[in-house]
Amino acid sequence: MTEFYGNLRSAPIKAEALRKAQLAMIHKQILVKNGQLRGTQGAIDLTQSAQVPNADF
Repeated sequence: MTEFYGNLRSAPIKAEALRKAQLAMIHKQILVKNGQLRGTQGAIDLTQSAQVPNADF
C-alpha cells in the first residue's frame, strides 16, 4: 500500500499506480529486511509495531 500511494503522487491514474506497485513486487524491489519494509519509495521501520521476519514478496 505504501508503494501504491507513493506511486499515486506521480501517476494520478490509480490503475497505473497499482501497476507500478505490482511490478515492484514482481521484481522483488519490495521486501522486509532487518525490521524495515523496503521499497522504491524508501523504508518504513517495523520494529515498533511487531517482529516481522526477513521476507520478499
